[in-house]
Amino acid sequence: MTWRRGPHGSAKLRLVRLVLAGLLLSTVALAADPCVKVTQQTSKEGLELWAELSSCSEVVISVTADETNVTNALPATVESAGRARFLLARWQRLDRNEAWRVADWKYKWKLGRRLSRVPDVTGLFRKPFEGTHKLIQGPYGTFSHFAGSQDEEAFDWAMPEGTPVLAARDGVVVGTRSDCTVGAVDEALKNDANYVVLRHQDGTFSEYHHLREGGVRVKLGERVTSGQLLGESGNTGYTSRPHLHFSVFHTLDGHTRATLPVTFSGVTREPAQRDLIKYGDDEAPAPPLNRRPPAREQQKREDAERALKEAADALNTLGD
Repeated sequence: MTWRRGPHGSAKLRLVRLVLAGLLLSTVALAADPCVKVTQQTSKEGLELWAELSSCSEVVISVTADETNVTNALPATVESAGRARFLLARWQRLDRNEAWRVADWKYKWKLGRRLSRVPDVTGLFRKPFEGTHKLIQGPYGTFSHFAGSQDEEAFDWAMPEGTPVLAARDGVVVGTRSDCTVGAVDEALKNDANYVVLRHQDGTFSEYHHLREGGVRVKLGERVTSGQLLGESGNTGYTSRPHLHFSVFHTLDGHTRATLPVTFSGVTREPAQRDLIKYGDDEAPAPPLNRRPPAREQQKREDAERALKEAADALNTLGD
């Protein structure tokens, strides 16, 4: 094979570099949450986006695109409202004598549903576990529940992996995930935790995060009662130690949600002690541990990054 180099290197060489980089990076890429899949259908007069849900039934999705001579017949934010497949966007040509274009479309989604009226009081919830576990971060905690985090009113309890996680209130299972394996204080893992999400009668949702791999014990659409087993706690996703993350929320759009204050039955909450709510003899906060991924996962990443660098160096030499 003869390699010809242009002013910026051979087109074939650049293609090989991109393919090789993609293959190597895929060895460390994190699996996307399979809940939402979006596909497009194009015709002479426009373009449609269709959303399909697999492991969830209640999501809010927001869509953006670079548009020329088209209009979207649907609003920019759409709710699934329990549908497994639904039309997400429909761009139609405006002027038939002019060219039309829909490019660089993107979507963002969040579990939940929008509320026409947010409850003034969410009522009492039971603790999502039996016994006593240490509260390592409460509402407005500085580690990850700070203002703007969308987790302002959340709770984190430290607990051994495999601890039974219980429904804090009656509800319907509207989202699950159990295929995640890695946990660390790593921004890349923020959307890679195992979870169960319930929808309650008042329209609010509760979430139970960081469950162990394969640790979900309920099915999508299942009706559960307060105290029923939902799964087993773990250490997956953006986490400093094995723990359970719990919050009650409603969703605003595909980018934003709002958590709501929670009162647990049998627990006295003192507003001035938001990060020091006592459960038995345990209290928060506690310093985060483990700020690196597990050794095996860290080594895989380092090996892949090293292989990628070596391959790029070799290809650069080949192109010279």
